[in-house]
This record gives sequence, structure tokens and C-alpha cells, in this order.
Amino acid sequence: MADAETVVAHEVQSIVSSSERDYLVRNNGDQVKTENLKGKKVGLYFSASWCGPCKRFTPTLVEAYNEVSAKGDFEIIFVSADEDEDAFKGYFSKMPWLAIPFSDSDTRDRLDELFKVQGIPHLVILDENGKVAVKKGTEVVLEYGAEAYPFTPERIEEFKNQEEEARRNQSLRSLLIYKSLDFVTSSDGNQVPVSQLEGKTVGLYFSSFQDTESAQFTPKLVDVYEKLKAKGEDFKIVLISVGGGRK
Repeated sequence: MADAETVVAHEVQSIVSSSERDYLVRNNGDQVKTENLKGKKVGLYFSASWCGPCKRFTPTLVEAYNEVSAKGDFEIIFVSADEDEDAFKGYFSKMPWLAIPFSDSDTRDRLDELFKVQGIPHLVILDENGKVAVKKGTEVVLEYGAEAYPFTPERIEEFKNQEEEARRNQSLRSLLIYKSLDFVTSSDGNQVPVSQLEGKTVGLYFSSFQDTESAQFTPKLVDVYEKLKAKGEDFKIVLISVGGGRK
């Protein structure tokens, strides 16, 4: 998920500029000198307006960026794979960070090759010295969001250790509580604190409304649940909706 590159230290200001350009752009047209990147962690975001997964990931990255950017030592640079300038502008308008100008296709292509971009969205994070701190930044942001800051291998390893510890000591609280969300929702919309489920027998039902097998199984599960409830059994089921599914 995260990987440290200890051999190559990139000169960030150099790799994102060209002989004719020493600036990056904002979506309002402002130019920002590349020298402002000095001493900062930099995320290179390879993305495009035509890419569905990119358009779904970008709002998540925006949320994390807005939390982290206030610290003053982190910046993101959009490296577009669009071939149409209007598409680039429309997509970039949703981004609060910097970008390689659309007109500089040579630099964009060079960055693609330098970081061996195989598919998008792709986010690589460089540390203050230009070394690759996180290769698969998309996965890191999706899983940890702004909490992954300062985006170091040590921070990601800390999360891995926490997850391993949680797996060894699983409880309803560790499984169902996330940040301030310490409740589940009943079918009538009421919030049920996870604490009220502790001490009961609880079934975690992973299901998708698109999945044919789920549709066939759910009525059977409801029947079993109702029969156990009628017998006075203290049995609860928590639905965990999952995407996709076989058709």
C-alpha cells in the first residue's frame, strides 16, 4: 500500500517545470512559482476528466487535501491525461491545488514516464527531500484520508500495526465504530448505539441489493430472525451493504 523510495531523490522544482516555465497554475489562472514547493511534501496526481474512477476519487482527495493543506507543508500537483483543454479546465475547476499547465504536454508525458504511471487515478507522494514516500497514494487516501499525514512509510506502518492489533482483538466496537460514528441505524431510521449490541449474539450480514444470491438469501434470513425473536432469543443482525455483486 505504501512504499519508500530510498535511492532516488527528485529535484521537485525541476521535474515539474521546463526551460520555458518556472511556475504552476491554479484553476483561476493564477501562476505560482515552483520555488514555493521548496521544503514541502508534494503529491503528483495523475488523473483525467474521462476517467470514471478518477472522478469518484477526486472528491475524496479534495477532502483530505483541505484538511492537510492548512499545515502549510503539503501540496498537490495535477498531472492531466486529458487531450482536450476544455475538458482539462472543467475538471481542474473542481480541484483546490496546483497543476502542470495543459499546454506543457512534454512535462506531463515526462512525469508519466518518470513515475511509471500504468493507470489512473494515480497519486505518488514525495517527501520534503524529493524522495518517494508513498507510491500508491490513491489507496492510502481512500483507506486513511487525511489521517495518513504526514504521508511517511512509518505513518502507514503504524496504521498497519493498528489494523493487525484490531484483528487480533476484534470486538463489536472495533468492527462497527468509526471515528465519531458509534451507532448503527435501524430500519425505521433510528440510531442504535453500538454499546446496546454488546453482550448479544450479533450476525454481520454482508449483502448487496444488486446481488442475485443476496436477494434469494435475505428472505430466508428474515424468516430465521423472526423465529428466533419469537422464541425470545437475543439475536441481532447488522446489515453491511457492499457494492457491486454478481448478476
